[in-house]
Amino acid sequence: MTIHQSIPQTGFKGLKENWKNDLIAGLSVALVALPSCMGIAIASGAPAMSGVIPVVLGGFIVTFLKSGSLGVTGPAAGLITITISANELYSDGVVSGYPYVLAAFIIAGLFQLLMGIFRLGNLGNFFPSSVIHGMLAAIGIIIISKQIPASLGILSEPGSMFNVIKNIPTWVLNLNPFVAIIAINTIMILVIHPKIKNKFIHFIPGTIWAIIFAIPFVFAFDFESYRNIDFLNRMHNIGPFLLVRIPENLFNSIVFPNFSKIAEPQFWLIVFSITLVSSIESLISAKAVDKLDPFSRKTNLSKELSALGIGTILSGFIGGLPIATVIAKSSVNISHGGRTKWANFFQGLVILTFIVLLSPIVKTIPLAALAGILVFIGYKLTSPKLFKDSYLKGKEQLFILIATIIATLVWGLIMGIVIGTFITLIIHFATTKLPLPKFITYLIRASMNIVHLKNDSSYYIKVRGIANFINIQRLSKQLEKIPPRENVIVDFSHTEMIDHTMMEFVHDYQLLYINNGGNFDITGLSVHISSSEHPDSIHRLGKLKSFKPKRLSKRQEELKRMANYQGWEFRPKRVWSTKQLRPFSFFETRPVEFKKNTIKGSYKEYDTTWEISDITFDEGALLATEVYHTTVEIITLPIKLPSFTLEKEVFFNKLIQFAGYEDIDFKTFTEFSNQFTLKGKDKESIRKLFTPELIKFFEYEDIYHLESYHNKLLVFRQLRIASPREILKMNKFSKELVCKLVS
Repeated sequence: MTIHQSIPQTGFKGLKENWKNDLIAGLSVALVALPSCMGIAIASGAPAMSGVIPVVLGGFIVTFLKSGSLGVTGPAAGLITITISANELYSDGVVSGYPYVLAAFIIAGLFQLLMGIFRLGNLGNFFPSSVIHGMLAAIGIIIISKQIPASLGILSEPGSMFNVIKNIPTWVLNLNPFVAIIAINTIMILVIHPKIKNKFIHFIPGTIWAIIFAIPFVFAFDFESYRNIDFLNRMHNIGPFLLVRIPENLFNSIVFPNFSKIAEPQFWLIVFSITLVSSIESLISAKAVDKLDPFSRKTNLSKELSALGIGTILSGFIGGLPIATVIAKSSVNISHGGRTKWANFFQGLVILTFIVLLSPIVKTIPLAALAGILVFIGYKLTSPKLFKDSYLKGKEQLFILIATIIATLVWGLIMGIVIGTFITLIIHFATTKLPLPKFITYLIRASMNIVHLKNDSSYYIKVRGIANFINIQRLSKQLEKIPPRENVIVDFSHTEMIDHTMMEFVHDYQLLYINNGGNFDITGLSVHISSSEHPDSIHRLGKLKSFKPKRLSKRQEELKRMANYQGWEFRPKRVWSTKQLRPFSFFETRPVEFKKNTIKGSYKEYDTTWEISDITFDEGALLATEVYHTTVEIITLPIKLPSFTLEKEVFFNKLIQFAGYEDIDFKTFTEFSNQFTLKGKDKESIRKLFTPELIKFFEYEDIYHLESYHNKLLVFRQLRIASPREILKMNKFSKELVCKLVS
């Protein structure tokens, strides 16, 4: 959390303080939720309203029970495969099996409630990180394969996932062009949307743009009276693929559960699968939201689980899908300025208003567009980036990921997790090179003792044995004993092996602890061999492995020559530590993955140093992640500056002033005020800083995004990698700017 921010209040005080921000965020989230929640329901073999119910209940009830401040609730895409399989199992072709599935939802919700009561909120830590991502990737593949028929206007018979994949070529040859055009158009919009730089277009979620452009096709293709079209009459019975169906009376959408299958073993397998997948997906989403929270608040995962369990029970009793924390909507909430739980409440209120007042418009939404949205969601769950990131963390992580995906596709979700976890343990055993009895002893009896060093007021934890995913809970309990804002040292110098999941957990905890005002140091890793350069890779005792430098690319060679000519220092190596970027407001909700191609220099006459580097950062998390690359400069000045943000003025900036982002204008410099948006809390200090000379400088120079934090400035221009010539221009601009600020 940056020093110039204060944590928003909670309850009705928080509503009074932040209602504008939360209303805008809630509206934006609702625009994402409406098409996706109906799409998830239809893909699950349930009525469209069964996806709306958990959104409304989540907003009106779960909001006030949950722990997380920015997590947004709704139906989970990860449950599509379980729900549709259970639906098919209990359907007989005439009577729907959905009432039996609702009974399974309710019992699963009861289990979640009990898990929260017994403080099992750290369930996600009991499984290797790569296994969880493998499970989600497999779900993504299944979602894609199941939605391809709907995207092409084909009626498919239920069958295994491999049969679905086998039939894809036949479906493509027999596709309905009207349906396929809508689905393909939807997918293209969702792919292109993050790449559009216009702030207004980017602010409105891609799913809404997809629906806006899909609805005209409904009238162009005359879907309302499709039986009159001769071509469509010659196709399959495509009626179910056309438009969203909502009952005139919303009470008619209520479906009640049927518990008559409760004595069957298959029923309890469904319950266990729903509980496990819903809980894991919600918990990893909640932890991902904590990483994105600009105020560094920490979610009580057990309380979160209990709240979701209560919501799922209530939802199941009136025909709704389970309620989960959804990372895609939570990411939209954060990026659109949400500050408290009330954003989730407003989401439910807006969705209910849409359904009640705008149902005629909702009924014109083509199901092909919803199928396209789900295909895109499936792709995000199993995108190439997932495999690339896994490889960067170590070849063994990629192997675990792929093995889990294959096992899940062949034997199902539960067996996929079991097999993936077993393979992970085998890899850990092989990595340590210990005899099996010793490996088991070090694993079970891992020591994580905490000592309070009073001489320097530090809390010291020495970790011995094997520190992997099995022992995360043990370390977590020790860390929870330490008060906030203290000095913490975790020593791994006597640890035989630290696995990827443990390293990920420790680094995430370190970031949150530091952001909340404490000091958190990790020592002892220098005596370990790592499986890759990534800080979260597997580490085992031994001399640190040195990695052979990669051959420079053409651009890197140009940067090296330029740096040598200018007398600057150039380092092409990827650097994972990017904490100097976190305090800047632009990166508060956009985690920086790494930086590379770093150029360092100084403006000696102004006692100022600078660093230019290519960075890769994320917007959102998990399946909501969009990856961006840009070139930034960080300038360290000899003077302290008031915190401000300066960027190009667009209509969108004026629009969001409603939420309290007031632009600081200068009446005597109308050109500057029209050209730039200047924001900051200490307006008086900012006005003093922006002297007439400095303002005239900005009026005649290229427009850059500029931010200050203490004695540092962040400068960048576009969300792309800069050329060597553009880097020289940026450096020239920065030097002239420093001259105006320091002299």
